[in-house]
Amino acid sequence: MTGLLAGCTTSDRNSPEASPSGDSRSASAQLGQCLRAAGYDVDDPDISKGIVIVPPDGVDADEYAKDFQTCADGVGGDLAGSGEVDPATTAKRQKASLKVAQCMRDKGFDDFPDPVDGFFTEKMSTDQSDPTAAAFTACDAEFGVEGDSK
Repeated sequence: MTGLLAGCTTSDRNSPEASPSGDSRSASAQLGQCLRAAGYDVDDPDISKGIVIVPPDGVDADEYAKDFQTCADGVGGDLAGSGEVDPATTAKRQKASLKVAQCMRDKGFDDFPDPVDGFFTEKMSTDQSDPTAAAFTACDAEFGVEGDSK
């Protein structure tokens, strides 16, 4: 099972009420609405922190990754919303993601790539029984933008 690794966290807030596509709703809200319409019980993803596609419990990872990509393609343009990326946010995300990459190397994944502008672009398994996915989840929890413990 593979998922797109590029860095996704979910926010705790609920999405705004649905409204037609192309309005002023954020890309996060549009993406969340699309995923819910596809049958997934998810909050709006906070895509300002990057995207790692992690399926909800009990969901086929490949199917979720495919549906996520379909929804992301439907949102179109810049998934961060405004089309402008704040350099300070990008720098913070890059710094945290570099720590995640180093953590992965420290765990024995010597060829784990550095992020680009704070995003990991390699595809990898989202199955937590896969040692790479489990290690990434642990490293991201400790050093990712949300964790940022060190």
